[in-house]
Amino acid sequence: MIALLVVLAGGVGACLRYAAVLAAGSRPLRATWVVNLIGSFALGLLAAQLGDRGSLLVVGTGLLGGFTTFSTAAVDSVHITRERSTVVGAAHAIGMLVVCVTAALLGALIGR
Repeated sequence: MIALLVVLAGGVGACLRYAAVLAAGSRPLRATWVVNLIGSFALGLLAAQLGDRGSLLVVGTGLLGGFTTFSTAAVDSVHITRERSTVVGAAHAIGMLVVCVTAALLGALIGR
């Protein structure tokens, strides 16, 4: 039953991400940053709050896993590297990592 809930929650998260991309219009890079930042913060907060492993799997792995997108961020970094430079592409990738890990840590600290 947990596996089915994770799959369904992942679908909902992916739809929410798609809505964010549509709302961003001509700025899909901005949408990727926003969803990854919000999702990382929420995951840190939930990890600190939810003691139940099943709830964390459904909400964290499912909903937030579907909402956030590492693969799009990686492809964005490749496109930026090709269009601008290796330095700018690497800065994008490293910046995304640092910002998202910081957001998750902040969420976990607030959630305590």
